[in-house]
Amino acid sequence: MVSTSLKQPAWCLSLLLAVVGVLGFGGAVSAQDEAAEPADTTTEAPAEAPADAPAKGVMGFATDEVPAELQKNFQEMVHFYRVARLDLAKDFADLVLAANPEPLQVLKLAESDKGLVSLIDQMCASDSPEFSASARRVMAVVKQGMYLKRKDGDRIIEQLIRLGKNQRAYELALRELKYSGEYVVPYALGLLADESHADLHDDIEMALIEIDRPVVYPLIVGLETEAESVRLTVIDVLSKLGYKMALPALKALVESGATSDAVKEAARKALVNIGGPEALTLSAKQAYFDLAEALYYDRLTVVADPKESMTDVWGWVKDSGLAYRPAPTRSVNEIMAAQAAQNGLRADPNAADLVALWLSIRAQLKVELQAAGGGKAPWDPPTMPTTEFFLRSAGQQYLFEVLGRAIRDENVMVALQAIRALEDVANETYLGAAIGQGSPLIRALSYPDRLIRFGAAFAIVAVEPKKPFLGDNRVVPVLAEAVNLETGPGILIIDADQNNLNRLQGEFRKVGWSVAAAGNGNEGISRGRGMARMDAVLLAVNVENVGYVDVIQLLRTDFNTAMVPIIVLSGEAEAVPFSHLKQNQKYIDQVPAAASMADVVEKIKVLQAEAGSVALSPKASEQISLRAARTLGFVATADLAFTADAARVSLLTAAAGKNEPLAVAAMGALVQMPDQEIQQRLAEIALAEGASQTIQVTALDAIAQMARHIGNQLQTASVTALLKRVGTETDDKIRDAIGRVLGALDLDPNMASGYVLEHATE
Repeated sequence: MVSTSLKQPAWCLSLLLAVVGVLGFGGAVSAQDEAAEPADTTTEAPAEAPADAPAKGVMGFATDEVPAELQKNFQEMVHFYRVARLDLAKDFADLVLAANPEPLQVLKLAESDKGLVSLIDQMCASDSPEFSASARRVMAVVKQGMYLKRKDGDRIIEQLIRLGKNQRAYELALRELKYSGEYVVPYALGLLADESHADLHDDIEMALIEIDRPVVYPLIVGLETEAESVRLTVIDVLSKLGYKMALPALKALVESGATSDAVKEAARKALVNIGGPEALTLSAKQAYFDLAEALYYDRLTVVADPKESMTDVWGWVKDSGLAYRPAPTRSVNEIMAAQAAQNGLRADPNAADLVALWLSIRAQLKVELQAAGGGKAPWDPPTMPTTEFFLRSAGQQYLFEVLGRAIRDENVMVALQAIRALEDVANETYLGAAIGQGSPLIRALSYPDRLIRFGAAFAIVAVEPKKPFLGDNRVVPVLAEAVNLETGPGILIIDADQNNLNRLQGEFRKVGWSVAAAGNGNEGISRGRGMARMDAVLLAVNVENVGYVDVIQLLRTDFNTAMVPIIVLSGEAEAVPFSHLKQNQKYIDQVPAAASMADVVEKIKVLQAEAGSVALSPKASEQISLRAARTLGFVATADLAFTADAARVSLLTAAAGKNEPLAVAAMGALVQMPDQEIQQRLAEIALAEGASQTIQVTALDAIAQMARHIGNQLQTASVTALLKRVGTETDDKIRDAIGRVLGALDLDPNMASGYVLEHATE
């Protein structure tokens, strides 16, 4: 007898069939989801039914097996579809569904005639939306029946035992076992371990080989069995199947000190048979690394039908054996890749490259699981720490590897996780050395995605580097870019045709863009450098005094404009064919000189998307801008390898902007950069009509603080305006702030008595 545990493998919760697939990892496993025809067990003419036999429905099934009404409605659904009466076909499909039938009953009806399953699939693509919706629901029930049938332990065991009866029985049983595919393996291993069924072992091994690809993945997991005879059989099956996915596990057996000589010898022979003599020279660690990468990059897949939401993942449960657990289909490759990396670390705990790869995989897996609604991977221990724990506890050495891989892969979500971890744990000693060698964190400052750029700048400031390093000039411009998120869009227009220049200026300003305009290249470059925010450049081919080709070169070599979209206004004086420019420069396009603003903006949006400059949500933009302004305030006070000077234009613009929290934060940074221009601009902000109490007090206090260090650098008109405000201002908080300014400016001492006589006497 087969033990009861064989009938229900652990975690049989999934209703989907996980199958293994070859997509590029040599002879690795590929997805296969065969729908076998129903087994024909008839070997002779059936006997005449007894008089008391249960009644049969219209489709030939006994009514106690499949209700008569269900048979009738199913048949009518098919009939009316075939005669193109989709309205009636829908009515009967809905009756089938309304009966809430058992999936196995509907499956029997669908498999009662060859081609019916395919016909139902055609129904799902019907031109009638109403009917196709009902047909898809019927097909869902059919598929559920397929999955239940495939996983039915009693049925699988029955067919495995049937293999040994005779050749005809073997062929019929094999057809049924192929229908179950990978789900045969745990029951097959159970029978292989049962000596009372020794006469079946050869037949079971032959059947596993004939089932082929679907059994490879669970058989590899099954190598963890402690039953040596079963392990030897599994090795023999894998050897004969020849899929390279088995190589890492086989090499691990050869390298393990706990493996018997017989198993090692069998594993060696299997390695050579599958991968040739060179397979013996590859370490288990390297084999697992290659497998993990193949899974991570989807060169190999172990997922089921990608249209299905869930897929089963195999694992080994101590004291229970081989089992499967459901996981979101989109995350299965990452789950398997992580398992491969872990197995590689068991083979070589000192494999740093496997640790870094595992961290990358887990970071991606977190993204996949969150997209599927959250939760852990099915084979993670219940008490497993978070991905954040592993990233931070691993340290900088591994985080730089994770970030470098993510940048190469253009994987924004993994890169962000690595950057946030580096912000928490990186130090200057390690960071400085890494930066000198071209750190991924520095490369991230130039990454097309804005969030990556901003995150890298925040992380580097958090390190507080004191020594200069390659790329230190990029940090503050990126922070300035972040501050500018709350500033209106800006465009630089360079065109020697004054009429066209005026037209474009007017059109862009009318819809709220800030515009810097110039008639020649030299002037355009100069004006562009003074802009708080530059979202695009309009550049005509007619410009001189630094021609348009040289202007493009200068813009691209300046970090601040390296990824700004450039739209070339075409004309007759094109020194270089645009096709050549397009081939050699990123984020560039062309429109006729007379193109409308709408056409230009459309081109700009496309290039912004290409450069990763798609607008963030208003809330996210505000939060990033506010953080950047506060970070620049820290940079201005700290003795770092870079200063905040490159952000002054952006900070001044933000200080005069409509976002009050950002304006306050910007003024907090500017007060640490005292000079005449900043002091004067703050006075203008404080004296501006309609400025709120918070803005006025903040600006006035900033002026007072600056004056204590650089004295009175205000224009006479501004001082006069402040003096006048003393007599007209009724808000004591504002007037007190004016008083602090007047005192810090160290004006004429006789003014004090004047205030007493003017404002303290009736």
